[in-house]
Amino acid sequence: MHSLVRTLEETQAHFVRCIKPNDNRKPFTLYAPTALSQLRCSGVLEAVKVSQAGFPSRIPFSELLSRYALLLPSASRDVEARAGRASRARSSPHPIALKELSDDHEPQPGLVRVSSVQMEQQQLAMTLLKSLKVNPASYLVGRTMVFLASGVLAQCESSRSRFLDRCFATLQARHRARREERRFRLIRQGVCTVQRGARAHLARVKGKALLVQLKAKAEEDRRAKAEAEAEAEAEAEAEAEAEAHLQAQVEAVKREEGQRRLQEEAAAAEEAAHATEYRTVAKQIFEDLESHPLVQELKELKERALCAEAKVVKLEEQLEDALESCEDLKEENAQLEETTSDYEVQLQDYEEELEQLHSEHEKKAVALALAQSDLAQANEAQIRLIQEVTALRASLASRDIELRRAIASKDYLVQQVAALDGASSSVRQL
Repeated sequence: MHSLVRTLEETQAHFVRCIKPNDNRKPFTLYAPTALSQLRCSGVLEAVKVSQAGFPSRIPFSELLSRYALLLPSASRDVEARAGRASRARSSPHPIALKELSDDHEPQPGLVRVSSVQMEQQQLAMTLLKSLKVNPASYLVGRTMVFLASGVLAQCESSRSRFLDRCFATLQARHRARREERRFRLIRQGVCTVQRGARAHLARVKGKALLVQLKAKAEEDRRAKAEAEAEAEAEAEAEAEAEAHLQAQVEAVKREEGQRRLQEEAAAAEEAAHATEYRTVAKQIFEDLESHPLVQELKELKERALCAEAKVVKLEEQLEDALESCEDLKEENAQLEETTSDYEVQLQDYEEELEQLHSEHEKKAVALALAQSDLAQANEAQIRLIQEVTALRASLASRDIELRRAIASKDYLVQQVAALDGASSSVRQL
C-alpha cells in the first residue's frame, strides 16, 4: 500500500472514464443516444464546451516544435535540434541513453518530475509563440503541452504557410536561376563553339585568299624583276651607244672649238690693231674738240642745265612735300569735321538729356511741393489730433474728478443711510 501511494505521488495520475457503447453489451457496436446520454450525465459535454470556449487546442511540445520549428529564430533552432535529439534519446530503449538522461537525484514525494528536455521544449514553445506575435492572453504553457485559444492554431498555420510559400518561392527562384544559368552556359558554350568554328573557317578562307595573293604577288614581282632586268640591259646598251655618240660629238666639238679659237685669235689680233688705230684717231679728235670754242660753250650750257635740273628737282620735291602736307591737312580737316559732327551730336544728346533733367526736375519740384503740402496738411491734422487728445484727456480728467466726487458722495450717503438705519433700529428697540 505504501509503495502504491509512493508511486502515485511520484507520478501524475490520469483517470479514464468508461461508458457503455450499447445496452446489449455487444462488441464494436456504438449506439449514439446511449453514449451521448452517458456523456451528458457525466458532465463530459459541459467540460468539452468549457474547454472549447477557453483553450480548445492542446498540443504537446514535441508536436508543436516538430511542426512549427522552422518558424523559430535562427538562434533557437540549434537549441531545438539538441532538445529533439535528447527527446529521441530519451524515448530510445537503450540503457546507456536512459542512464545519461536520468536525473542525478531521486524525486521527492509530492513533486512532479520535470526533465531538462521538457524545460528546453517549454522555453522553445514560449519563444515560438512570442516570435509568432501571439497574444499572451491567447495561450497557456503547461508542463508537457501548450493550450491555445480559438484562432491561435489557425494563425500559426497561416504563418507556417506563408513561411513555406516564401521558402518554396525562394527554392523555385533559385532552381529557375540555376536552370537558366545552366541553359545560358550551354547556349554561351554553343555560341562560343559556333563562333570559334566560324572564325576558323574565315581564317582558313582568308589564309587561302592570302596564299593566292602572295603567289600572284610573287609572280608579279618575278615578272617585274625580269622586265626591270630587261629594261636595265636595254638602258645599258642605250647608254653605251649614247656614250659613243657623245664621245664622237665631243671630238667634233673639240675640233670645231680649235678652229673657232684660231679664228677668234686672228680676229682679236685684227681688232686690237683697229682699236689702237681708233684710239689714236679718237684722241686726236678729242684734243681738237676740246680746243674748239663751241665745246666750251656746250660745257657751260650743260653745267647750267644740270643746275636747272637740280633746282627743278628741288622744286618738285618741295611741291610733293607741299602736296603731302596739303593732303595731311585735308585729312586732319576731315577728321576735325567728323569730330565736330560727333561733338554736335553729343551736344544735341546732352541738350536733350538736359531738357529731360529739367523736366524731371520740374516734375520732382511739383511732387516735392505736393509732398510738402501733404506734409503740412498731415502736420496740421496731427496738431488737431493732439489738441483733440489733450482736450479729451482734460475732459477725461474732469470726468474722473467728478466720478470720484460722486463716489465720495455716494459713500457719504451710504454712511448716512447706515447711520439712519442704526438710529431707526435703536428707535424701534426703544
